[in-house]
Order: sequence, then structure tokens, then C-alpha cells
Amino acid sequence: MNQRRSETSSLRDFFHEQILHLQSLMGNFQHQRQDKKQQAQLLSNAIESVVDGTDARLRILGSYQNQLRDSVKKMLNHIDQLVADMPPAVRIDSNTVVTDPVVKRYFESKAAIQKLFDENAEIKAFFDAPEHEQASEVYSLLMLSCRRKTILGTETVNEMVLSDVQQTHISFYGHQLVAAEATEEDARKVMTKTLFDSVIAHLKNHFIQLRHQRTNEEKIYYAQHPEENIDNPEVYLKMLIKELTLPAELIKLKNDLLCISSMGIKLSSCGEPTAENINLNRLNIGEARRLVSLVCYPRGGI
Repeated sequence: MNQRRSETSSLRDFFHEQILHLQSLMGNFQHQRQDKKQQAQLLSNAIESVVDGTDARLRILGSYQNQLRDSVKKMLNHIDQLVADMPPAVRIDSNTVVTDPVVKRYFESKAAIQKLFDENAEIKAFFDAPEHEQASEVYSLLMLSCRRKTILGTETVNEMVLSDVQQTHISFYGHQLVAAEATEEDARKVMTKTLFDSVIAHLKNHFIQLRHQRTNEEKIYYAQHPEENIDNPEVYLKMLIKELTLPAELIKLKNDLLCISSMGIKLSSCGEPTAENINLNRLNIGEARRLVSLVCYPRGGI
């Protein structure tokens, strides 16, 4: 009798484990299906953003979603990887403004930093929002430009001081903060969207320039050959796909090491005693050149 009860109990445990396993499998399957559905919707939304941002007439082509799917997905994956490779956020506070070469060189002064963040509407709205009343810091995307100017200065070579030596002075300008987020992860998401939107804007301007640069002879030719005319949505779509299919040519984000002195002079060697080494994240979209950096700023400023 005891043996039979033991066997019954073992069978019951076995079937219970199998049911739990089956439920787990079904749960994973449902999750994967929902995840795939969500990913498909996000891709579809991205395609619509491309069409809205370049030429909405593409919608007269019934297959524009299918035709753009692979190239837009390739662009999104490329941008995702660029953002994932970005260094951690640079903290801007009373300590790093003195010790961190990036913070020291990016800004002319502590007052310039305070002014940039205090006058940013999104940063102010973030700290004023009730849901962020406990937030001690904010994350943002900093975009700026680098200026190189040739000047004449002094240089010491083999204990000899040389005057009127051509030198390159480095300065930074055009500081812009994009968004205000509670976490670095959210700031990276904003960066992904910002880069994607920037690519779309570049493509729109690129095709507008192609239209405007046509000579009268070319206008006559394309009017007679609609199969090659960019004003033909089918031709436009093919050209758009061609651009998107080469994302690494369209948008680049490169990390460069810049070595400068305490006076902002570019040095030939990073090993010099006065050298301050700065890692620059150079963003290239078409002909546009900007520096980008994720930053973290404390409530109350510095």
C-alpha cells in the first residue's frame, strides 16, 4: 500500500513538473511573439518617420514599407551600435570642472557651464517636475563644435625658446543640450533617436540639393526620361534605399584622442609633461561635423 502511494505521489509530482515546464514554454513563446510584434511595429514606425522626413509622396507606392524595411533596419542597427559604443557619461560637477580634461577644455569657465544648464528649458522642467523631486542629477546629450585657429607662439626645443612658431589653438563652441533624462540608459535612447532624425534630415536636404543643382539641359532630359527622374517617387525610393543601405558611409561616430596644453595648444605628442588628453567623439553625418558626449549634471549646479 505504501509503495502504491509512493508511486502515485511520484507520478503526481512528475505531471506537476511537466505542467509547470509547459506553462513556462508557453509563457516564453507568448513573450517572444509579443516582442517580435513590438519590434515589427517599431520598425514600421521608423519607416514612416523616414517617409515623413524625406518625401511623403512615397506613400503612393503601395509597397514602400516592404521596400524600405531592410535598409531602414540596417540603419537602425548601425545607429544602435554607435550609441552602445559611446563612452560612459561625463560627470560635470565641482570636482571634475577642475580635474577632468574634457570638462575643463569643453567649457571656458564654471560660469559658462552654469549658464548652459540653468538656461536650458528641458533641464529646468526636469528638476521642477514632481516625479523628479528626489532626482539628484540629470543626464543629457551634449553637442558642440571644435574650432582650430593657427596662431604664433613660443616653443621650447632642446632648452631653446623659439618665438613666432605656428601653433594650433583649440577651442569649443556651439554647446547644445538635447533632452533631460533620469538615467544614462534613457539618455542613450534619446541619442539614438537624435542620430536617426539627423540622418533623415540630411537625406532630405541631400535630395533637395540634387534637384536644385540640375542644369536646364538636365531638367529637359529628366522630363523626357521619367524612369530616371528623382521627381518620380519610384526613382526617389530607389535612391533613398541605396543611401540607407550603406549606413557606415552615411553616419560615422569616431573616437579620437586630442592632446593639448593647459593653454589650449594642440601638441604633437601626448607624452609631453603639460599634455592634457581628451577623447573626442566626432559625429559625421554627410558634411556635418559635431562632437557629442553624454553628460551628467547635479541638481543645484556646481
